[in-house]
This record gives sequence, C-alpha cells and structure tokens, in this order.
Amino acid sequence: MRYNAIQRCEYVNGNDIGVSLYIQGCSIRCKGCFNPETWDFEGGEEFDTAAYDKLIELLDKPYVARLSILGGEPLERRNWEDLNLLLFKVLKHNPDLKIWLYTGYDYSFIMRLVDEWRINWPKFNDAFLLESILEKVDVLVAGPFIQEEKDKSLPFRGSRNQKIIELQ
Repeated sequence: MRYNAIQRCEYVNGNDIGVSLYIQGCSIRCKGCFNPETWDFEGGEEFDTAAYDKLIELLDKPYVARLSILGGEPLERRNWEDLNLLLFKVLKHNPDLKIWLYTGYDYSFIMRLVDEWRINWPKFNDAFLLESILEKVDVLVAGPFIQEEKDKSLPFRGSRNQKIIELQ
C-alpha cells in the first residue's frame, strides 16, 4: 500500500481531533476532486514500518480520538490486505480509537461486492477482507464526489450525494 500524506491534529475529517492518512491511488477520479495528487498508484510513498511508527506516534496522544483514512481510494482492491492489517494493529494498540473511512464507492455497491465475492469466489479471502475492514470502521463516508452536488456547508463531505454511515 502506498500513501500520500499523514496529517496530524486535524478536525475536519471526522468528529473530535484526529489524524488523517491519505492512501495513494484512485481509479474513480471524481471530477472536481480536492485531492487529485493522490490518484497516481505509483505516487506517494510505500507505507512501511517507518510510516506505521510515525502514525502510531501521532495517534498516541491523549487528545487524539480518531483516525481518518482517505485518499485516493482506500477501498481499491489492491489495498485490502494492507489496510485490514493496519486497522488491526492500530486498534490493538488503541482500542478506543474511532475509525473514519472515506470512499468514493456507494455503500450499496460495497455490500453487493461482498455478496458477489462470497457467492462466486468462496475460496478467495476477498469477501472476508472487505468485511473485516468494515467491521473495524466506525463511520463510513461513502459515495463519489459529484461536482454538481457540491455543498461546502455539509459537515465531513463535499457533495450532497455522499452519505455518512455509522457502522459501529
């Protein structure tokens, strides 16, 4: 998995003070995206042990209550194993941390994808991985950014079609 940036002490990508991890790579590429520099799958840096240690250090503050994962597109298939492991490690280290995940995919599409993988390819771990990621997420902000529905007054999202879904 590659990442573009780790932003500390921010309060715009979820409730409370948090840390934001921007995953690198996006195949959705919404028109008007605020973060097109995250689209290139080869851009950014490898999320290695040093990046993980930096993330844990930033999360390990008494005032940090949340980790937000944005992109790019965190739910690109190529990220599932690494993202699942990252969330497992982060929550093992800090089980009270709230996880927010932003995706350009609609929630109904994600659920159909899980069902299709489970039914059509039961020997693969893909459905399990995606379900496991979602089980660790407290709040999912789902849906593509649509320029024509842009609304700066909305909290935690950029366009009216995007939904905030409390998973836990």
